[in-house]
Amino acid sequence: MKFRPALVPTLMSIPMVLVMLALGTWQLQRLAWKTEIIDTLSARLSEPAAPAPIGSVEGTGAEFLKVGITGEWLHDQEMLILSRPEKGTPGFHIVTPLEAQDGRVFIVNRGWVPDRNSDKRTRPDSLVAGPVEIEGMIRTMNRRGWFRPDNEPERDLWLYEDPIQMAAHHELENAEPYLVVEITSDNSPRLPVAASPEKVLSIRNEHLSYAVTWFGMAIALIVIYGMWHKQQGRLEL
Repeated sequence: MKFRPALVPTLMSIPMVLVMLALGTWQLQRLAWKTEIIDTLSARLSEPAAPAPIGSVEGTGAEFLKVGITGEWLHDQEMLILSRPEKGTPGFHIVTPLEAQDGRVFIVNRGWVPDRNSDKRTRPDSLVAGPVEIEGMIRTMNRRGWFRPDNEPERDLWLYEDPIQMAAHHELENAEPYLVVEITSDNSPRLPVAASPEKVLSIRNEHLSYAVTWFGMAIALIVIYGMWHKQQGRLEL
């Protein structure tokens, strides 16, 4: 085989192929990471609810731990988190402090409501008084996106959950520094719409298709590169 690579096509093609291969490899790494998260979620959801831990849970493996809490909602300190539309309907996530029987306070994402029900007076059934028992999942990660603006507590404008910031804004003592996402298997049409186990597990995992796409593009470019050189008489098999 005789091969005389042309300078300009080679200088253009090699970096592009390397970038595509690197992106494909990165997507495979993301696939493994996402698969591990889904497996952990599935295992945690099948376990009985555990007592809610005390204090910081960073580095303890408590992410996605299912917990059971008994307490009373502090409805007067409810907060609205701007949310993605649900089936095309704009809305908010309701975050409400829950004061447990032992005096601790938990910042709980109770679920989603449509925009027309953002005012709590339009959903009196959600303002449950007295002791309640809930099951929830601990979230320890900061879910703020890179391009998402900061919360503005002074304007009561919340764009993402920050349990420490939220507790400080409402001057809540004994507040735990992690978020609890309420989970329920109740499919009744009630507000807020709490996360179901099925919804928790319905995480987009398209990294394999992305990896195949990048590797396919790299192979296609290599084929085009070879065919061009063959047409130019620079490649003889």
